[in-house]
Amino acid sequence: MKGYLVIIPYLASEAQGRELELAVRGWHQHFHEQHRIVIVGDMPRFDMPPGYSEYIPCPRIPDTPGQYRPHLDIINKIDVALHDYPEYDGFIYTCDDIYALNDFGIEEVLFPKVQDWVIPVIADDEGNGWWKDLGKTRAVCEKSGYAMHNWVCHLPVYYDRKRYMEILDRHDCRKTSYVVENLYFNAYYAKRMPLVLSKGNNLKYPIQSKFNPAEFEAALATKIWVYNSVGGWCKELEERLKIHYGIE
Repeated sequence: MKGYLVIIPYLASEAQGRELELAVRGWHQHFHEQHRIVIVGDMPRFDMPPGYSEYIPCPRIPDTPGQYRPHLDIINKIDVALHDYPEYDGFIYTCDDIYALNDFGIEEVLFPKVQDWVIPVIADDEGNGWWKDLGKTRAVCEKSGYAMHNWVCHLPVYYDRKRYMEILDRHDCRKTSYVVENLYFNAYYAKRMPLVLSKGNNLKYPIQSKFNPAEFEAALATKIWVYNSVGGWCKELEERLKIHYGIE
């Protein structure tokens, strides 16, 4: 089996409920392309479909002073996965809190889509490590002459392997933490006209705070993916996804 390589970096200490299992089930039921899911990081706590999903153990990297550890850790985990699967020319990167609700193909993954037309301006002392990296990445994009879109839309994205490695090397991304999506896509998709995501599109339904049953039911009929932030996870969401995927 070759098809598409889907990489999910996994850190059990940050997981909520059965997120990872539900995310994998969404790919299994709704991605209508030949593919292999690789979970890299901590041991999954569920039985993965044999021959369809693989697990690569990879401990979390040590903290690097002045850098945002999660970004560097994700890059390390992807490096480990790519090392074990050299036959793939590219890969889909996704997260354990993104769940497919309806069928999709590679076209929906590849379609250029952004959260904001321009990366927000972030002060050096504003927000947490993630927001600081967003501001740091914006500065690099501007200095490098890249486009300035904010590609971080919390949906699966496809990376060409060679170009991905070029970006990591060009900006020393294994030692200096950045929002890699914005470096990669603004460098290589500078002349594309991406869709700016909004509530009116059919791509995603975000759950960032209190769960709304009626909105979730509507999303089941109209959206491809649903994702939750840390504050959006709840037992009711887990139960509704279990029903949707037909699991106990």
